[in-house]
Amino acid sequence: MLAFRGDAQSAQALAGDSIQISCGSFTGLVNLIEAGQPAIGVYAGFNLAGFSWYAQPAIKTWAAVRGKTLGVSTFGSTTDALTRYVVRKHGLEPERDVQLVQVGNTVNQYEALKSNRTQVAMISAPLTWQAQNDGYTLLGTQQREVAPEWPEHVYAVKTKFLATNRNTIAAVLRGHVAALRRAKADRARRWRCSSSA
Repeated sequence: MLAFRGDAQSAQALAGDSIQISCGSFTGLVNLIEAGQPAIGVYAGFNLAGFSWYAQPAIKTWAAVRGKTLGVSTFGSTTDALTRYVVRKHGLEPERDVQLVQVGNTVNQYEALKSNRTQVAMISAPLTWQAQNDGYTLLGTQQREVAPEWPEHVYAVKTKFLATNRNTIAAVLRGHVAALRRAKADRARRWRCSSSA
């Protein structure tokens, strides 16, 4: 198993045959298909709009974001696409009115916010709880700004790999389902794993 800074990188790894199965964003899969890559989603079901945009305490509105720096995981990722959408929704133009910088996953996003490298970060729980406790301003949530549900992740493969490795894909999906069942059955263990991530 490999970890990537964002779904754009995992999509590139799948396109370049560095990995065979990717669990990345729906946006990454759409970008692969639009680029002419023979990729296909084999399992979704991660429908969660779990991101929130937190800002430095002095920033109270989206209008006050003008001239500020916003963090995204990587360019071309879901965090990038959604942040650009929300910024435009509030009358600001990326690269003209605000600067977007790549900072990595949600932990890195929060660290960039805390160090004031960015003035706005797009983060998810449990870091949203920490941001609230630390006094950062909640500018908006994915549920309110974009949609109440979002196809957050999808397992994707190249069509050639699917044709020749169906048993491998089935085994990965069985493992995924088994992990979900275990997490539901052992909530204390699930909390320990998520809080140490």
